[in-house]
Amino acid sequence: MLLPEVRFDHGEQRFAGGGDVDAMVASMEIPLSLTFQLTRACNYECVYCSEPPGIPTSSPDAVKAMLDKLVGMRRIILSGGEPMLYKQFWEILEYARARFEIVVLSTNGSYITRDNAHRPIPGQVANELLHQRPHEVYAELALDAAVVRGTRS
Repeated sequence: MLLPEVRFDHGEQRFAGGGDVDAMVASMEIPLSLTFQLTRACNYECVYCSEPPGIPTSSPDAVKAMLDKLVGMRRIILSGGEPMLYKQFWEILEYARARFEIVVLSTNGSYITRDNAHRPIPGQVANELLHQRPHEVYAELALDAAVVRGTRS
């Protein structure tokens, strides 16, 4: 069965999509994986990005409440925009690690430093860099010096 796209509407602070999303989510088996967009803010202006500016970001309490509704899933992907721009990023990352078997951080890598790359977090967090294309192509599409520094950490 194909499921409709389900997203969280930050402006309305609720799940949104086609049909009665709350009923669909309540009735379905727990999915294996979900991509959770912490923020749409980003520190780059990549030519291929479709994220519109000015979309509100949810409060940490609202994010935690949403994550609590997803407990039982095996894997959650924290994404954005750039998820590390979320003001309470580390708090939410630790909160997610305590609730999900696998937490993946989908980032452009520019905010990964030697200090925070080795920051102790319970469990393990996989890092999935968004820009895994040939360097020459990426250099034409976005600023990348900070990304390279982050991946070396």
